[in-house]
Amino acid sequence: MKNTIIILFLCLFTACTSVQHNNKMDTYLETLAQNNAFMGDVALMKTGKSVYNKSVGFAVLSDSLKINNQTRFSIGSISKTFTSVLVFKAIEEGKIGLTDKLDKFFPRIKNADLITIDNMLTHRSGIYNITDTKVFNQRFEGKSREELIGFIEQENSLFAPGSEFRYSNSNYLLLSYILEDLYGISFAEILSSVIVKPLNLKNTTFGVKDLPVSDSYIFNSGWKKEGRTSATITMGAGGIYSTAEDLNKFFYSLFTGKILSQKSLDDMTKENAGIASGLFVMPFYAIKGYGHTGGIDGYRSIAVYFPSIDLSCTILSNALNYNLNDITIAMLSGFFNKPFEIPDFSQIKIDPSVLNEYCGVYSSTQLPIKVTITVNNGGLVGQGTGQSSFTLDAVSENIFRNIAVGIVLEFDSLNNSMTLKQAGQNFLMKRE
Repeated sequence: MKNTIIILFLCLFTACTSVQHNNKMDTYLETLAQNNAFMGDVALMKTGKSVYNKSVGFAVLSDSLKINNQTRFSIGSISKTFTSVLVFKAIEEGKIGLTDKLDKFFPRIKNADLITIDNMLTHRSGIYNITDTKVFNQRFEGKSREELIGFIEQENSLFAPGSEFRYSNSNYLLLSYILEDLYGISFAEILSSVIVKPLNLKNTTFGVKDLPVSDSYIFNSGWKKEGRTSATITMGAGGIYSTAEDLNKFFYSLFTGKILSQKSLDDMTKENAGIASGLFVMPFYAIKGYGHTGGIDGYRSIAVYFPSIDLSCTILSNALNYNLNDITIAMLSGFFNKPFEIPDFSQIKIDPSVLNEYCGVYSSTQLPIKVTITVNNGGLVGQGTGQSSFTLDAVSENIFRNIAVGIVLEFDSLNNSMTLKQAGQNFLMKRE
């Protein structure tokens, strides 16, 4: 449900894999699990057949119940891809059109007479994101359709429909309700009849009811169990549970004509600046992929499909204290026999007098934010303007990192500067 980041996979590619690299991929994931960085399930599918699957960690820590390839996870915003498919299926059946206006269904929403179904599918509606309102603070409680629509109706439009992109869960919440009105049955029933049963996705459901499902966790000096958001709050924006293998099968089926017609798929994947309908463009070096990420409660996930090589990759996590993009790159690199490093979690202790030399506020003309460095509990802490703070582990006397956010800071106290390294880029920042 969190705002989706379009991920760029900066790796090379060759179409081969090996047992040696599979073993290294296993070691990579096991190392993460052993260092409280990741628990979850990883699966890759090539031409409709599973070619790699690895589960690490626990579905329910209190019961020492281990994750396996049948463990259900909340997939968060990957649910939007399912909802988009359901909308295009309804279009194929003549129930609705991409140019139909929202006022046909919800006339009291601001600019409803200008907002099209296409605007909503591509997050260009201007409708305020309901998860940014106080209602999402009550996400563990059930909410009625009327209550949630009422919250959306109270908010002003953010921009003229179609004029810009801004990710909003409200779009897919409303699309869920529209689907219910069109079919006259619940969203769960639509999902089951149109996608789940025809594709035999045995572990994919809307919500969980009494079904077994993994708990999710947030790291805070150890894994702490997180609450579970009610599916009535998220609906088709983030209420689906699934497995890595089911998601790979879903994406494979979508892109090989087993759900939608070619025209519908072409319309669904039509992109504007990397944004399509319930999908984002996710390249792996020169190979174009389509997929989505998800983040809700303690769950984090990514699913991506590369049509030109018929490869699906899904990573589902119920406990993440690491950079998900880095894990994805490592798994794809392993599959394609490209080098990747096993994470090194070792750290050293630095004398407090040295740490104090690095404290201050750093800024750069290359970045729109400032970074404040302080000392807390014998270690360095960083915080960007308007962002949450993050702890920094010492790699050497002047180099510090936070593996979870994929950031490295290298200090030069003589020149009152530090170099911020993230996502393959270096930013020189001067202390003010």
